[in-house]
Amino acid sequence: SLRAGDLTINVGNPADYALAEASVTAGDVKASAFGVHKGGLFRKFRRENSAGKYSLRASLWAGDIKLQ
Repeated sequence: SLRAGDLTINVGNPADYALAEASVTAGDVKASAFGVHKGGLFRKFRRENSAGKYSLRASLWAGDIKLQ
């Protein structure tokens, strides 16, 4: 969790994640690994997979989150 800036995470295989979520107050959530792109204000992304074994949570007040 960061306040501002750009955050890029190389997730590897998205099927390995039981939970993946990202949120940004102002900016973009580009979760190309999960097939999602959302921009603007108060953007959120959440994906659940019961077969996964990891959890990923990322949040920013302002900036861009990239999950690739």
